[in-house]
Amino acid sequence: MKVKDLLILLSEMPENADVVAKGYEGGVDDIVNVQLVKLNRDVHDEWYYGRHEINKDGDVQAVFIQREERETEEVRDYTKDPHKWLDDQDMDFVVKQIQEKRKSYKKSK
Repeated sequence: MKVKDLLILLSEMPENADVVAKGYEGGVDDIVNVQLVKLNRDVHDEWYYGRHEINKDGDVQAVFIQREERETEEVRDYTKDPHKWLDDQDMDFVVKQIQEKRKSYKKSK
Protein backbone atom coordinates (compact mmCIF):
# COMPACT_ATOMS: atom_id res chain seq x y z
CA MET A 1 0.00 0.00 0.00
CA LYS A 2 1.22 3.49 -0.82
CA VAL A 3 0.64 6.68 1.17
CA LYS A 4 -1.87 7.94 -1.42
CA ASP A 5 -3.89 4.70 -0.99
CA LEU A 6 -3.82 5.06 2.81
CA LEU A 7 -4.87 8.71 2.57
CA ILE A 8 -7.85 7.77 0.40
CA LEU A 9 -8.91 5.15 2.91
CA LEU A 10 -8.36 7.45 5.87
CA SER A 11 -10.28 10.28 4.19
CA GLU A 12 -13.40 8.10 4.37
CA MET A 13 -13.08 7.68 8.16
CA PRO A 14 -14.41 9.96 10.90
CA GLU A 15 -11.79 12.59 11.77
CA ASN A 16 -12.12 12.06 15.53
CA ALA A 17 -11.75 8.24 15.40
CA ASP A 18 -8.84 6.66 17.27
CA VAL A 19 -6.06 4.93 15.33
CA VAL A 20 -4.96 1.51 16.61
CA ALA A 21 -2.85 -1.41 15.42
CA LYS A 22 -3.01 -5.12 16.12
CA GLY A 23 -1.45 -6.11 19.42
CA TYR A 24 1.23 -8.76 19.77
CA GLU A 25 -1.03 -11.79 20.33
CA GLY A 26 -4.45 -10.22 20.26
CA GLY A 27 -6.37 -7.09 21.06
CA VAL A 28 -5.31 -3.72 19.71
CA ASP A 29 -2.86 -1.01 20.84
CA ASP A 30 -2.76 2.75 20.37
CA ILE A 31 -0.66 4.28 17.61
CA VAL A 32 2.07 6.36 19.24
CA ASN A 33 4.15 7.53 16.27
CA VAL A 34 4.23 7.82 12.50
CA GLN A 35 7.62 8.24 10.87
CA LEU A 36 9.36 8.01 7.54
CA VAL A 37 11.87 5.12 7.46
CA LYS A 38 13.97 3.16 5.01
CA LEU A 39 13.58 -0.59 4.81
CA ASN A 40 14.68 -3.70 2.97
CA ARG A 41 11.76 -5.65 1.51
CA ASP A 42 11.17 -9.41 1.75
CA VAL A 43 13.96 -10.10 4.24
CA HIS A 44 12.17 -12.62 6.49
CA ASP A 45 10.43 -15.87 5.54
CA GLU A 46 9.46 -16.93 9.07
CA TRP A 47 5.74 -16.51 9.81
CA TYR A 48 6.44 -14.87 13.17
CA TYR A 49 8.51 -12.01 11.70
CA GLY A 50 7.26 -9.16 9.59
CA ARG A 51 8.32 -9.63 5.95
CA HIS A 52 10.39 -6.46 5.82
CA GLU A 53 13.16 -4.98 8.01
CA ILE A 54 13.68 -1.31 8.86
CA ASN A 55 17.25 -0.38 7.95
CA LYS A 56 18.74 3.12 7.75
CA ASP A 57 20.55 1.99 4.58
CA GLY A 58 17.45 0.33 3.12
CA ASP A 59 16.48 0.78 -0.49
CA VAL A 60 12.73 1.45 0.03
CA GLN A 61 11.19 4.47 1.73
CA ALA A 62 8.11 3.72 3.84
CA VAL A 63 5.81 5.26 6.43
CA PHE A 64 6.06 3.33 9.69
CA ILE A 65 2.97 3.47 11.91
CA GLN A 66 4.24 2.47 15.33
CA ARG A 67 1.97 0.95 17.92
CA GLU A 68 2.45 1.17 21.65
CA GLU A 69 5.11 -1.32 22.81
CA ARG A 70 4.51 -2.72 26.27
CA GLU A 71 6.67 -4.95 28.40
CA THR A 72 4.74 -7.66 30.20
CA GLU A 73 5.29 -8.55 33.82
CA GLU A 74 5.92 -12.14 32.81
CA VAL A 75 8.88 -11.19 30.64
CA ARG A 76 10.41 -9.08 33.38
CA ASP A 77 9.80 -11.65 36.10
CA TYR A 78 10.96 -14.61 34.05
CA THR A 79 14.16 -12.95 32.92
CA LYS A 80 14.99 -12.09 36.53
CA ASP A 81 13.96 -15.50 37.84
CA PRO A 82 13.62 -18.19 35.13
CA HIS A 83 12.25 -20.69 37.66
CA LYS A 84 9.30 -18.41 38.45
CA TRP A 85 7.68 -19.52 35.21
CA LEU A 86 7.12 -22.98 36.67
CA ASP A 87 5.67 -21.51 39.86
CA ASP A 88 3.16 -19.48 37.83
CA GLN A 89 1.86 -22.40 35.79
CA ASP A 90 -1.32 -24.28 36.63
CA MET A 91 0.34 -27.68 36.58
CA ASP A 92 -2.97 -29.54 37.03
CA PHE A 93 -4.16 -27.96 33.79
CA VAL A 94 -0.88 -28.81 32.02
CA VAL A 95 -1.02 -32.45 33.16
CA LYS A 96 -4.67 -32.72 32.08
CA GLN A 97 -3.79 -31.36 28.61
CA ILE A 98 -0.96 -33.89 28.27
CA GLN A 99 -3.24 -36.76 29.32
CA GLU A 100 -5.89 -35.70 26.79
CA LYS A 101 -3.28 -35.52 24.01
CA ARG A 102 -2.05 -39.01 24.90
CA LYS A 103 -5.59 -40.42 24.79
CA SER A 104 -6.21 -38.75 21.46
CA TYR A 105 -2.92 -40.06 20.08
CA LYS A 106 -3.61 -43.64 21.23
CA LYS A 107 -7.08 -43.56 19.64
CA SER A 108 -5.63 -42.47 16.32
CA LYS A 109 -3.24 -45.45 16.14
